[in-house]
Amino acid sequence: REGDQVAYIRTGLSIDFISAHISSEAEGSPFQSQSWDIAFTDELQDYFACDGDIQMRGRGARNGRFERFATLTPKRSAAYRQFRDKTVANDNWLPIKCAGPANPFLSPEYWEKRRGQFSLTDYLRKAMGEDPPPDNVVYTEWKRAESLRPLPIAQIPRWPDVTRRELAKYGDFELLVGFDPGRIWNVSILLKAFQPPAPQPTTRNPSPLLPDPVWFVVGELSTKRKGVERHVVELVKLLRDKWGMAPASALVRGDPTTKTGSDENHPDQHVYDVFRAHGVPIRQALYKVGSTQGQTIPKNARIDLVNMLLCDDQGVRRLFVECDHQKTPIAPHLVESFEMQELDHEGRAETGEKDESDTTHWPCALGYGLWSIESGRLRARRAA
Repeated sequence: REGDQVAYIRTGLSIDFISAHISSEAEGSPFQSQSWDIAFTDELQDYFACDGDIQMRGRGARNGRFERFATLTPKRSAAYRQFRDKTVANDNWLPIKCAGPANPFLSPEYWEKRRGQFSLTDYLRKAMGEDPPPDNVVYTEWKRAESLRPLPIAQIPRWPDVTRRELAKYGDFELLVGFDPGRIWNVSILLKAFQPPAPQPTTRNPSPLLPDPVWFVVGELSTKRKGVERHVVELVKLLRDKWGMAPASALVRGDPTTKTGSDENHPDQHVYDVFRAHGVPIRQALYKVGSTQGQTIPKNARIDLVNMLLCDDQGVRRLFVECDHQKTPIAPHLVESFEMQELDHEGRAETGEKDESDTTHWPCALGYGLWSIESGRLRARRAA
């Protein structure tokens, strides 16, 4: 029946043809009131938000075995990658990579022409089934497979929490928070430091040094159009509810203020006063030498610092984002920022409009939090 988009086979099998398109939220899922044994789905990446509805349709499958076949083309989207890592890359699916040139029904000349018409990134994604980073990615050292990790508290040998040690010169703190305010978004990135063990002694290095600590992003707080006061109230609640921590136990390092307080791109002293009024210690990310006056951190230097912590020139990674066993990140906005930010046509970073779609706040907050501690280590290493 064409009107119902159903094909009835003489054997008794019926095949429903259903579009995943949803015209409005009020319409609801197009898959309601269905029960399937098998589902064939086209280009799963285009409607992964509906995947849960599709899964539920298999509840009446024979012997509880709901079989599915789906095509999946890599998509430049942080939400898609999270879906892929959580849903597709597990024991419920058997992934088979199908590169275009392996198709026996198309000539090699066809693919050569496509290679010349696409950018390398688009060709790898559309023809080869690969998921390369953007051509002009800002955070070049972010690698989802490497940079998302569970906390190392269960490592053998155990990696101790050394956040207090790393922050000792500022006071007794259990957590480091990087903060970036904005007219639309206010963002806090929560960090903890852990100490990897020293390498095993060798003949050439009988007394190996303890490696530098490793930082883990253990949370993020993003408030939209709520103002600084509401953001700080929610941060205090998060510290108490998740960490059982008093506000005074977390050190916040924020975007430095300007001298006059009239710069639209940086906060005035009022922002810092709000944190202190709620009992949250806050310092500017950088001060002028021998002064209590804040100093702007060079943008490219901040980005370089984060990239070096993600992976330095020796292949050492010292910055990770906490995730669960399904690779779901604890800081999804930060991960999206790492994966989606690109340089502009002149090779500059962070030049887009500061509107609702702006993704710069999360890496900025991260950089502000780590700058005072890790920029010194980086300078010492370069000098050595």
